[in-house]
Amino acid sequence: MLNYLQINVTPNPVIFAIGNLSIRYYGLFIAIGVFIGLLLATKEAARRKLDTEIVFDLVLYGTISGIIGGRLLHVLSNFNYYYNNPSKIIAVWNGGLALHGGLLLATLVLTLYLRARKVRILPYLDVIAPAMILAQAIGRWGNFFNQEAFGIPTSLPWGIFIEKIYRPVEYLNYAYFHPTFFYESIYNLSVFIVLLIIRRKKWILDGEVAFIYLILYSIGRFFIEILRTDSVYVFSLKLEQLLSIAIITVASLFIYHNRKVRKEGSIKKSNNL
Repeated sequence: MLNYLQINVTPNPVIFAIGNLSIRYYGLFIAIGVFIGLLLATKEAARRKLDTEIVFDLVLYGTISGIIGGRLLHVLSNFNYYYNNPSKIIAVWNGGLALHGGLLLATLVLTLYLRARKVRILPYLDVIAPAMILAQAIGRWGNFFNQEAFGIPTSLPWGIFIEKIYRPVEYLNYAYFHPTFFYESIYNLSVFIVLLIIRRKKWILDGEVAFIYLILYSIGRFFIEILRTDSVYVFSLKLEQLLSIAIITVASLFIYHNRKVRKEGSIKKSNNL
């Protein structure tokens, strides 16, 4: 009954092509997200009197490692397909980035880089976190043009039309699906706003902006995964849901430990007065 309101668009994933070289919306939105994130992070670094050159390196290495980690997890999650189609493994421009894989590898790479530069790690991660979630919010729109990262069929007025070639086999007879990429984009933008609000609060300790980012993103991703159709199951949960639970647990433990250490240090200091 609501189908007449639904979005019936078949986007072209290619902006333009020159010979065998094609420029795609997927890459464009990632590039826009990274660029805006870089501007945001360098401005915040300057305000906090941190080295902006290091922040530039963090954005560069974080983007590269994030793409590699995201692609690696995606390929491993769809091992049979890529085993039979090895030439598709590097075809990142066609989509297929598991964001949790990107987050995990990027966090590791950035931490190792900061340790090598012998600077305080947590303040820099706090500067990068809002930029990362904003870049994710913008980059998600590339999924729309690739007709991927959508959810189960729906009759809701904002359901989007998906061409048959992109539909899961079990849903070939359905035309309109939940735009889960849009849900995640809006949710990520909300997390970005939250991080902007709390990052200047006096009660926020070093590292907490970054770990709150991980917690909030993972909470949203856990529930959005319920609607996704392209997920891999591990036992009764989807892989991304299990990763979300793990990240929420580790990040929460960090915040608890960090505050406990700070409290014990304050008590010890006051006892020595």
